Amino acid sequence: MHCIFAVLLATEKASSVQDRMIIMSDYPYPFYGVYQPPFETRFHQPPINYDITLSKTHIEGPGTYNALYCSPTLSSENIVKLVTRGLFYLPSKDLIHQGYESHELGTCQSSIQTISQNYRQSQLPSLDDLIEKKHCTIPQIILLATEGMITVRQNVATTVAKDRYAPLELRLNRPLKMKDILTSGHVFQITNAQGRQILSWSQGQLHTFRKDRKSSKWKLLTTYGADATNVPKICAFLRQFHIDHHVGTKDSSQKNKLYSYLYNAENSIDADKFSLMAQSLDLAHKLPSIASITNDQVLIEFPDLESRSSFFNGD
Repeated sequence: MHCIFAVLLATEKASSVQDRMIIMSDYPYPFYGVYQPPFETRFHQPPINYDITLSKTHIEGPGTYNALYCSPTLSSENIVKLVTRGLFYLPSKDLIHQGYESHELGTCQSSIQTISQNYRQSQLPSLDDLIEKKHCTIPQIILLATEGMITVRQNVATTVAKDRYAPLELRLNRPLKMKDILTSGHVFQITNAQGRQILSWSQGQLHTFRKDRKSSKWKLLTTYGADATNVPKICAFLRQFHIDHHVGTKDSSQKNKLYSYLYNAENSIDADKFSLMAQSLDLAHKLPSIASITNDQVLIEFPDLESRSSFFNGD
C-alpha cells in the first residue's frame, strides 16, 4: 500500500496569489510538484480505471486543505504520474515571485545598493533602514537573499571596507516575527518529542517550523528555495498530523494499519476495506487559525553567498 500527499491552496477570487495544489511523496525518492488545481473538483479526481483512492474532501471557500491519494497495488511513482496527468505544472520560482512585481523587486534591490554606498566603509545598512522607509518588504528581502542577490548578516554593526563589486549585505538589526514571514496565521499543528511544530505557507511554498522550549522562538526547519530537500520533513509532519487528528475511527488497530500505509509498509488488508477507510478520512478541511503565534520571534537560516549557510537570530 502506498500513499502520496496533496495540499490545496484555494484563494479569494480577487487575490493576486494563484490557486495551487502541491503533490508530495518521499518514497522511494522525494517528489514535490506544484500544479494548477481543477476548477470544478479542486482536488484532481484519480482516473476511475485505476486503483487509486482519494480521501474524503469537501471544499468550503478559500483556505488551505489537504488530502491523501492511496493505492493498494500501485507504487508511489505511478500514483504521482496518474494523479498529475493533465494538470498544468506551476514552476516554484514563479509562485515565489507572485505578489512581487519585477519593478518592485528591482526598486528594493536598488535601494539596498544606494544605502550600502553610504554605509560601505563603516556600517552595514539595517533591515529597518529599508522597512521603515518602505523601500522593501520583508518577503522581498527574503526572496533576494534566497536567490543570492544579497546577503543578510546577523546584527553586526560594522564591516571592513569591500570592493565596490562585492555582494550587497544587509544587517538584521531586530528580531523577525512570524507575522513577517507567514502568509497567514492559519497553520497545521502537531506536538512530538521535539516539541511543538507547525506547517504553513511562507514565500509561496509550504514550510515547517519548530518552537524552541527554552527561548520560545520558532525555528524554520525547512529551507527556502529547496523544495525537494524539504519533502521528507513536510511528509513526516503530515503523517503525524493525519494520524493524530483525522483518522475516522477510534479503533487503535485501524489507526495502526493506516499509519503503516502512510509509511508505505506492505500489508495484507483487503483493498475494498482500505478504500472505505480511506474515503472516510476527513482530511480536506481548512487549516485552523493560531493567532497567538503571529507575534512570536522566529529564527531563520538563509543561503550565504560565501559560506552558503548563514544563521540569523533575533538576539
